Amino acid sequence: MEPTTAGPQNPQSPQQATAQQAAPQQQPVPQQNQTHLQPLAAQGMPQLGAQNSQFGKPTGAFIGAAWAALALAVIVYFVSLWRADMESFEKGFFLGSFFFGIVSAVGLQKSVRDRHEGVPVTTIYLAVSWLGLAISLGMLAWGLWNSPLLPSENGLYGMTFAMAVFAVIVVQKNVRDLLAYKAQHPEFYGPDAAEARRQTAQREF
Repeated sequence: MEPTTAGPQNPQSPQQATAQQAAPQQQPVPQQNQTHLQPLAAQGMPQLGAQNSQFGKPTGAFIGAAWAALALAVIVYFVSLWRADMESFEKGFFLGSFFFGIVSAVGLQKSVRDRHEGVPVTTIYLAVSWLGLAISLGMLAWGLWNSPLLPSENGLYGMTFAMAVFAVIVVQKNVRDLLAYKAQHPEFYGPDAAEARRQTAQREF
């Protein structure tokens, strides 16, 4: 009976054996700990749109400054118009131009903001908002150009009108930013966050 001969063996050197013992062995990640590595859609969780996650909370100082600028522009325009030496129909023309411009600016800002956030806005509504603001500016410019007022008075009406339009846009922006911030942070606002999500068309997360 012949002895069984084993194949050639490759003995390891002491350095290789020490390196293998010192190398840490990779442990498989438990299945329950791998969920955070998966995309939100794979976990069945709704994803928050990128356009809704970029709005920060406006500061109280910025909100107050916007409201103060709007109030100052409206008060100066109305007082100047009330004390102006012109006929009643002329005052009514300038007053109508002012309100027309304010409403058109609000509608335009809303249209642009809604489109940015993915809310459907018709092209007709956006075009009408742009047209309304352009017409109001043209009415005011035409009225001031043909009015018997001094150049300084014309400049006052033009500056207060532009200031009011800019301020009302900033005020509405702050309102929308604050709603978006509330919708993103239900842990801070509770029921108000649900109402903010309803108004901004955001899904609960």
